[in-house]
Amino acid sequence: MIPFTASMNWAGKIGKSLGYVMWAINSVISLTSKVSRNVYDKATDKPKYDVTVHVQGVELSVRRSIYLSEVNKLVDAIKVLDGVEINVKVSNQYEKPN
Repeated sequence: MIPFTASMNWAGKIGKSLGYVMWAINSVISLTSKVSRNVYDKATDKPKYDVTVHVQGVELSVRRSIYLSEVNKLVDAIKVLDGVEINVKVSNQYEKPN
């Protein structure tokens, strides 16, 4: 019969190992998602946008030549904030992004 502390030690090691495996799987899935999104954005000839974010009338951030997926992320991020305004316009696609 295995002593109780030895079996708990063994169970702790198994749990820690499973945690590392799940972390690795999550990281691989996240990286694959980012890479595939970037490859798709670059492979398709989609328009790029210039985005300006204003907070209470003061210009806070300017992003140039970004894809629609990034514009959507910005819009989702500022939905919950009051006094934030976002201006989006189609950029010149032939300029290099900043």
